[in-house]
Amino acid sequence: MFVFVKKALFVLVLIPFVLSLCSCAGRTMDRLMPQVNSMYLARHYFGEPKASTELADGTIRHEWVRDKIETLPGHYETRCIRVYYDRDGYRECVEREVWVPSRQERQVCRLSVIASKDGRVLSSSWEGNSCDTLPIVPPTY
Repeated sequence: MFVFVKKALFVLVLIPFVLSLCSCAGRTMDRLMPQVNSMYLARHYFGEPKASTELADGTIRHEWVRDKIETLPGHYETRCIRVYYDRDGYRECVEREVWVPSRQERQVCRLSVIASKDGRVLSSSWEGNSCDTLPIVPPTY
């Protein structure tokens, strides 16, 4: 019984730690965009916009677009081949190194920033599968 309680406590301590690590990775835009409050900073992080359009209310919509095909190199990856449960009911698996061949991946992102004429950012939105790689300068948080 003591071993079960010990394992359960370990899992309860480990899960929040792993979740906190996962929440940091892949959230570049979620963390960066609230700090971008001027067009000066937007240009610093993303370069010159691909398009700028004046809207009817006098604000300006700036857009940055990323649409490219990137070749990802082949690599070995550890995968769970067979899943079984041990005597205590914990999930176990047999891991194997598997070769993943090179492939091409389309990376798409569209960032839209609405700014006032004086360069103050009023709102921003982004969509796509590779927006976290859009900044040309690594952000400092």
